[in-house]
Parts: sequence; C-alpha cells; structure tokens
Amino acid sequence: QKVREMQIMLIGTGYSCGADGADGDFGKNTRNALMKFQHDNELKEDGLYGSISKAKLESIYAARAAMEQKTYKIGNTYTLQVELKVREGVGTTYRAKSHSELTEDGRKQDADGDGALDKGTRVTCKELKEVGEDIWMRVPSGWIAAVYNGKVYVK
Repeated sequence: QKVREMQIMLIGTGYSCGADGADGDFGKNTRNALMKFQHDNELKEDGLYGSISKAKLESIYAARAAMEQKTYKIGNTYTLQVELKVREGVGTTYRAKSHSELTEDGRKQDADGDGALDKGTRVTCKELKEVGEDIWMRVPSGWIAAVYNGKVYVK
C-alpha cells in the first residue's frame, strides 16, 4: 500500500514508474523514478524512500494537486500559513517591500514591522501568476508566494 501511494505521487509529479504504473511493486522502474526524483530535488540519490524523500514528494504532490485543481480564485479570501514577504512583482527576483510600502491594513498585519505579513493574515486574491511549479498571488499590498518550491503557503 505504501509503495503504491509513493508510485501514485511519483507518477502525479511527472516520474514514470514504467508500464505497470502504480502496481504496488517496488521494482527497477519505481526505483529509477525515485532516484530521478531525488536527483531533481537535490536529495541523496539512494533509491530509498526515507522520511526526507517522502516529505519532499508529498509536498510537491500536494502543491501540484492544488495547482491542477485551480484552488485559488480571484476575489476569494485566503489565510497565510507562515509569515510571508510581500514583493513588488512576481518572483523572488523582485524586491521585498518594507513595512511603510504595505497598505494601511497590511501594516496592521505586520506586527514586527519587517514588511512581511504575519502568519494567519487573511488576504484577498486580486491576481494569480504561475511561474513554473510556483503560484504567486497579488494581494492588496503586493505579490506573495502562495505555492513555492513545492510548499503551500496560502490556504
């Protein structure tokens, strides 16, 4: 059962487990898929499905599922799962805003004054952009990473 779950997630994130697919058998094709996944995600390439590989695969699979379901909709309100920087544009290449650059309401949600919205802040989605596997959301104060590097930061 655990092997089959791993295979479903590998296949769902673009790693073929061979013609038999998610058959529950940890054979050569599944091991090769796991090792390619480990390589692509800068994990130890040992072909073993340990806690680190499992956590990484689960987070990427969840992020991919969120994207495919188009979980985010313009106009809806979401909650930050962590403290998040607000950027001038889509992506980490854009400068993070300072506290004074946030909206009035945004400043109220930045308790430590570092320009990042606090965990638990409720935000309204104004626009969405996908950059590779990542999803960026424009909120009134600027752009935040809703899904980044396989982790879901906004629910």
